[in-house]
Amino acid sequence: MPPDLRILHVITGLNPGGAELMLCRLVRTLEELGVSNAVCTLTGVGEVGNLLQEKGTTVHSVDMRKHPLGAVSSLRGIIARDHPNVLHTWLYHADLLGGIAARKCPGVAVVWSLRNSRLRHKFSTRIVAKLCALFSNRLPKLIVACAQSAKREHVREHVSQGYPEDRIEVIPNGFDTDRFYPNPERGLEIRRELGISEDAVVFGLVGRYDPHKDQKGFIEAVSQYVDSRPRANTVFLFCGWQMDQTNSEIMEFIRSRRLGDRIVLAGARSNIEDFYQAFDVAVSSSISEGFSNVIGEAMACGKPCIVTDVGDSRRLLNGAGLVVGPGNPGEMARAIAQMNSTPENERRRLGFIGKANIENNYSLPGIAERYVDLYHRALALCAA
Repeated sequence: MPPDLRILHVITGLNPGGAELMLCRLVRTLEELGVSNAVCTLTGVGEVGNLLQEKGTTVHSVDMRKHPLGAVSSLRGIIARDHPNVLHTWLYHADLLGGIAARKCPGVAVVWSLRNSRLRHKFSTRIVAKLCALFSNRLPKLIVACAQSAKREHVREHVSQGYPEDRIEVIPNGFDTDRFYPNPERGLEIRRELGISEDAVVFGLVGRYDPHKDQKGFIEAVSQYVDSRPRANTVFLFCGWQMDQTNSEIMEFIRSRRLGDRIVLAGARSNIEDFYQAFDVAVSSSISEGFSNVIGEAMACGKPCIVTDVGDSRRLLNGAGLVVGPGNPGEMARAIAQMNSTPENERRRLGFIGKANIENNYSLPGIAERYVDLYHRALALCAA
């Protein structure tokens, strides 16, 4: 009889992001499976932490920014009080500090997470990542990567220092198909709310304003597309943190390309599942990605996609749209034109393919079961 699982998740922060939102979804689904969970953030509780607390999950907060060694001591105190048997850490700082904290906690199996496919970070984070590589043979029992590309890059990048390939298992992000599903009527309501006509072809991009998301590159592609097809009835809808009219940098970029009548900035939205419904085509223009939450959610909503060939986006899309090179506005503009000229029934067919792919391979309950199996194997290794 396998032991009951008591998981303490440790994460660098809990502001909205891919890892943070996946953690939130995973905790909720694990609890439905009878697994006990608590969460510890190494910075502030943040918006995602508030969501977890509202659902009844215990959220601890220790501040690593002033006293990293103090954070290790605080983590040990939380472990002593909560008695978890698995410490699942998310992101490099949490991997390193959580792994060190658990060294003096017998019976606690440590599981690390790898969430990036390209190691493009500020200098201090790169140092922490190198330290993680050095200790990856000693601190974690198992390492879970969210994407095949994340596993491949970490093994290749740090092959002489650590990240042992045989300890890394790939478990992709999972998606809540009870929340993300086709709802055309809601899509029409969102269009009316935003002043977008029902017959326009809407290309939607969801994501916080961030250089890695390359919104400027996508806007440049839109400019090239509109210059070549000025009469096309197309609208480009952006949703995400700082993708609104208060962002003077992006507003000036749009004005300089005379795209004010083509681009709608909707900003951050809590009901993002409704905004996908207003799209005809979802777009990811990222130049760096591990495993795209946004594309998986859009596919679950039955939307064909245009993605850049980064991380596991091509693998996730699996034929349900178009793949272009990252940082290539000309290629993106041609993909926009191709999708715009694709008959509506063909776009619907591509959307159906994508939706079936998510349901069959990336449903949240199935992904959570894989984590449960991973946790039990980590505990078995700890006891050996």
